[in-house]
Parts: sequence; structure tokens; C-alpha cells
Amino acid sequence: MTELRGEDYNPLLYSGVKFLLFFYRPNDAASSLQKDVLSEVDRLIPRPCGIYCVNADSETELKELFDIDSVPQIVLIDKQRKRGQLKGLQSYREIVRLITENK
Repeated sequence: MTELRGEDYNPLLYSGVKFLLFFYRPNDAASSLQKDVLSEVDRLIPRPCGIYCVNADSETELKELFDIDSVPQIVLIDKQRKRGQLKGLQSYREIVRLITENK
């Protein structure tokens, strides 16, 4: 997983690849647990589907763009469009389902 800054979002978006945005807050227990689950997803899912971490405290423009009101949240982007969003702590199975059902 890679940390994503606001200025890097548009180049990633226009690359046309499928990716997840993981909105989190440092020192948030649920965010920490979700990051562990996402690490497993990142290790086991087929490519190309990158996972990018977005600090909801410092990347306010991205947070507003996706209407993030709480963390953790996961947003799936594919072909330059938002294809799905999960709010709250999610299981490995739910994340994989989000990725695979939105082909």
C-alpha cells in the first residue's frame, strides 16, 4: 500500500487503472485494524488493483471530493469513475467482493 497525496490523485485517476482509496486517521483503532486487513488483500489479490492510503486529517480536498464523514472508508475507482464505497471496518471478504464485483 502506498500513501496518496492530493497532488498525486489526478495522475493516478487518468492512468486508467483500478484502485482502492483507503481513508484513515492516524491513531484511530478501527483504521489500524482496517489497514491490517487491507495489507492481506494487497498481498493476495491479483493485479492490477492498487491500494492507496489517504490521511483524512491532512488530505482534506480528497476527503471532501468523496464525501468522507468518518473513517475508515474504502472507495473503489475504475476507469476514472467511482464504482463503490464501503464505510466502517470491513472484512477481507467484503473488500474482495467490492473489487471483483466491479469489473
